[in-house]
Amino acid sequence: MPFGCIEYRSAGCGDSVIGRLSQYTANLSYLKDGTLTNAGTPTTRDFATQAYDFYVQDSWKARPNLTLTVGLRYSLERPVYEKKGYETRPEVPLGTYFANRLAAAANGQNDTEEIILNPSGPANHAKPLYDWNKKNFQPRIAFAWTPAGTSGKSVIRGGLPSPPIITDKPWPWTLISQSDRVHYQPDHLREHV
Repeated sequence: MPFGCIEYRSAGCGDSVIGRLSQYTANLSYLKDGTLTNAGTPTTRDFATQAYDFYVQDSWKARPNLTLTVGLRYSLERPVYEKKGYETRPEVPLGTYFANRLAAAANGQNDTEEIILNPSGPANHAKPLYDWNKKNFQPRIAFAWTPAGTSGKSVIRGGLPSPPIITDKPWPWTLISQSDRVHYQPDHLREHV
């Protein structure tokens, strides 16, 4: 069943010769059951996720004038999902799809494999849009050193709060903004549909 907006284009060779429109574009929105919505009906999507973060830290006085602090942060984020089930996932990962197309092109062939989208997410009792990532470890280390002869009045501090070192966490805000663009239909196009 179709979800969200699709784009339909039609063009014929002889159309421009006889003065007819040679191309027509329409943004069509469907409900989950496949019902076509009226032109101009806003498409509202409600995206959500949950995030859990844990952090442990300890400090050691390595010398009277040197303190070391070591910590580890762990993040677990649920894949972004649409609460009402207006969500799909490609059957073949898009990276694989494009790699197959590139390989075929390198051999002078045309890869005509279709992109098949299946319902996804918790509302559809299906796999999420992308897989959970459970590798979000972010180590941190810091020091505080008091140079000799400063009577404790000067301290040199440094550390590495580090960006995620062991992570492949996606950026949900990018996915959401892309989704908004897919479903957005400017007012000036609505009257022509």
